[in-house]
Amino acid sequence: MAIWRDEGDDFTQEDETVLVLLAQTTSTALASVALYRTIQASEARWRTLIEAAPVGIVEVDVRGLLRWANRSAQEILFANGIANAGTEEIQLPRLPQLESLWARAATGAEVREREIIGAQIGEDQRDLLVSVVPLYSIEHTVQGILTLVSDISDRRRLENDLQQAQRMEALGQLAGNVAHDFGNLLTLISGYTELLRTHEAMDERLVELVNNIQGVTDRAATLTNRLLTISRNQTARPQVLRPAEALLAMQDVLAKILGDSIALEFDFPDEDARISIDPGYFEQIVLNLAINARDAMPQG
Repeated sequence: MAIWRDEGDDFTQEDETVLVLLAQTTSTALASVALYRTIQASEARWRTLIEAAPVGIVEVDVRGLLRWANRSAQEILFANGIANAGTEEIQLPRLPQLESLWARAATGAEVREREIIGAQIGEDQRDLLVSVVPLYSIEHTVQGILTLVSDISDRRRLENDLQQAQRMEALGQLAGNVAHDFGNLLTLISGYTELLRTHEAMDERLVELVNNIQGVTDRAATLTNRLLTISRNQTARPQVLRPAEALLAMQDVLAKILGDSIALEFDFPDEDARISIDPGYFEQIVLNLAINARDAMPQG
């Protein structure tokens, strides 16, 4: 910037004083503009950061009326996902537990990471994790309340699934222990039946009864081995088998499961058809289907 006089005379002392004041005023104005632009840029960065934050951020006044909410908070707290954040008197969903925390924050109390289970958002129920802190004015009075909110519904669902899996694992171990002990008893029964067969007092009728005992013992041993397979989480070992033959072998077991009030009939369009499957899994599938069918026909 340059300053000159049209008359060509030198600057007077008064002129220099005025010019110095003008320069100082201009410098102050330029500094204010630069500071304002810096503040604007900083505010824009913070606004972008808040809007992009994965956690919901909400500010309400001491009455619980919404002042603003970032996009994550809108997606969590509003049924339609987006609210007109910043609009005065906009109504947040009625969440008594959250309103109770706001009432505490209005008195100056802070609440960190409080879970709200089953919050009703529209037609959905969500599990929330919230932190509530008061916002103070220069006079150190509460002028607003800041809330951080996260939707932990999926996390809690995964935790419940993990707990269920752990319970099932424990039951599987228990079933394995019981099956192992039961298998030992079946081995003793099989040994006694072999001794009875060789006894000199056995007639044909008694031999038939012993054979029936051995047959039942063998089927019980098959079920026991299946329980052991499940409890040990063994890898499936597919084999090529004929479903018709496998089903006929299970006929007695299925008849016992279904009971006398339900008729069991077989119809094989192709008795020679073959499939590749673990035999134990095949029998388990058939047993499950039979039990479901029985339960769906309580009157027979």
